[in-house]
Amino acid sequence: MKQTFDYQHARLRVVLALAMAGMGLLRYAQSAETDEGSAWPALRALGRDIPATRGELSPANQTAQLPHEPNGVLTLRRALELALMHNPELAAAAHEVRAAEGNVRQAGALPNPELEVTAEDVGGSSDPAAAQITMRLSQAIELGGKRNKRREVARSEARLSGWEYEAKRLDVLTQTRKGFVDVLSAQEQLALAESVLILAEDVRRVASERVKAGKVPPLEETKAGVEVSLARITRDRVKRDLDTARKLLAATWGHTTPVFTEAAGALESATDIPS
Repeated sequence: MKQTFDYQHARLRVVLALAMAGMGLLRYAQSAETDEGSAWPALRALGRDIPATRGELSPANQTAQLPHEPNGVLTLRRALELALMHNPELAAAAHEVRAAEGNVRQAGALPNPELEVTAEDVGGSSDPAAAQITMRLSQAIELGGKRNKRREVARSEARLSGWEYEAKRLDVLTQTRKGFVDVLSAQEQLALAESVLILAEDVRRVASERVKAGKVPPLEETKAGVEVSLARITRDRVKRDLDTARKLLAATWGHTTPVFTEAAGALESATDIPS
């Protein structure tokens, strides 16, 4: 009886091996026919020299390769790198393109083959040959170029996702540049407001000395004190504006609290705009 079961078991293993080999050949044939191409468009001129991950970096090596916000002076180049590497919306757009490329590969695949194995009279007779094992391997065949049309639709959707990523990249670059200029402008306004405050305090001090010397009436000192208060209010308002601009700039690379202390640049300098 043990020999009978061994024979039937070996026979079943041979049948299953043949079936799996046939399924493997079918899957290999369909994978060889799948040509999804790339969904990423060519980078536009704006920010072409600044690298973007496009989702290639894995979490394991992201920390070692991605730039970090400096704890000090921040340049425009570093701000653009940080935005392209860490902007959450841009990262989500990159993953959507990767998913669309996966849909292209899936759309170009043949339907999965189906295997059905049935066994009858196994162990019910002393004759091993009496066992009946039936194997049925089926494969759906799509007609009318249905698979090619499905793949072409998926390719178009993937290319559209790529262009949406490129549009988002340009938008992130524009927002970052604007935010950086806002920080530079707020820094200069703060420096000017502090200079005005220092000047107003000097005027009040001189007015106080002249009042003590009896050269001017006390009203002059009062007027100078009002100017100092106005200058201090203006300085505090500009300081809040600078803090807001710094936070908005840091938000382009996903930070809620800015680490950099100063943005380096000059508003007087201008560069040529690419075509």
